[in-house]
Amino acid sequence: MMQSLPQIKARLGVEPEALGMTDRLTREEAARSGSISDWDLYLADTVAGTTELLSQWTGVDLSRPDVLASLDAARRASLRRAEILLIKAEIVLDYGFVEATDPGDIQAGGSEGVRISQRRLTVSERGDVASELRGRARTLVLGQQDTFEGVE
Repeated sequence: MMQSLPQIKARLGVEPEALGMTDRLTREEAARSGSISDWDLYLADTVAGTTELLSQWTGVDLSRPDVLASLDAARRASLRRAEILLIKAEIVLDYGFVEATDPGDIQAGGSEGVRISQRRLTVSERGDVASELRGRARTLVLGQQDTFEGVE
């Protein structure tokens, strides 16, 4: 993991409640689950996958802290940004999460005040958005447009 979970959460800008998850545990839940929320568990699993993918792209084992320390600051920064983009791609694929709000989804007035309805992406839209995010990550890491040749 190139970044700690709190750093990743801050950079993602995604609220776990928007995905139907929680970032808080009651005492009983903490005792049962080993003190990790479903959001933390999801992020940890996703980060493991993105670290593996970035390692394949770079040809370097990025799970080792000594390897990360040997990289120059600009390279580490681009890898951290690529890590966030890949995590966002997984969130889009898994939950259909949309970062932007369509102005048509905002309803004002009435007794309820302002309501914003969040829509989810369709399956094909999820694939398109995730592919774009992965392509941007690959461009950051390799400096070339992603063709996904040889990727299964």
